[in-house]
Amino acid sequence: MKEEVKQLLDRSFRSYNSKPHITLWLIKMSDVHELKMIEVLENECRSLSPFEIELNGFGCFNLGSNVIFVKPSSEAEIVSVPQKLFKELRNAVSIPNTSRPFLTDHPHMTVASGLTKNEFDSLWPTYEDRPYNSSFTVNSVVLLEKKEPPFRFIGEFQFRG
Repeated sequence: MKEEVKQLLDRSFRSYNSKPHITLWLIKMSDVHELKMIEVLENECRSLSPFEIELNGFGCFNLGSNVIFVKPSSEAEIVSVPQKLFKELRNAVSIPNTSRPFLTDHPHMTVASGLTKNEFDSLWPTYEDRPYNSSFTVNSVVLLEKKEPPFRFIGEFQFRG
């Protein structure tokens, strides 16, 4: 799908090389807390059970961000994972109010980001009503650090519940 967008745009775009993923949260934390975060994720992910996500159709953010994405059929189970993990993390690590996390309330898998308004306006009709159905099993959480692209891989935490 990303290759198709690249061909339609006749150029690469910001999310072209990113692996498929669903962002659970974005948070600014001190490097000092990284080990505690890893410990919390290891412990909490052990109790989570793998689950299926069904993808169904396309959506977009077009108010300035110009993003096209694939939508999950249901968001409830996806949203519950970061809420549970962050609750435990907040109990274990002092997170200042200035570092409030962005917990996703609109999970999605990005197809194309970094589009100009004109590019978005020309691409969106191609995907707006296009059928797309797929599914996959979620069995882990990956922790990445975003300081400068590329992201730094910190760890993958398996669901074992």
